[in-house]
Amino acid sequence: MVTFRCMTIGEFILEYREKNDITQSEFAKKSGLARSYIARLERGDFEDGSIGLATFIRLSKALGIPMYRLFSDLKYDNQGNLPPLGAYLLRAQRRRKSDV
Repeated sequence: MVTFRCMTIGEFILEYREKNDITQSEFAKKSGLARSYIARLERGDFEDGSIGLATFIRLSKALGIPMYRLFSDLKYDNQGNLPPLGAYLLRAQRRRKSDV
């Protein structure tokens, strides 16, 4: 059985910044978010589902990728859990259905 590690949005941003030699301040300016917010994302200070859709839109634009790419590789780990971004989408979809 193969176990894989799911990447959080913060880890994704950190990896992007390191590969492109961009500081938190530069990425914050590019995304229109506060540097302290970027730092908190990278540290994993937010619970799944607590990041708003508008923030994901800003992040995807700053990363230069379509937003669906942030969620495109949804896979379950060996315990049947979705990665953090996948879990976020699943909860958002369930909330929408319950609001109807």
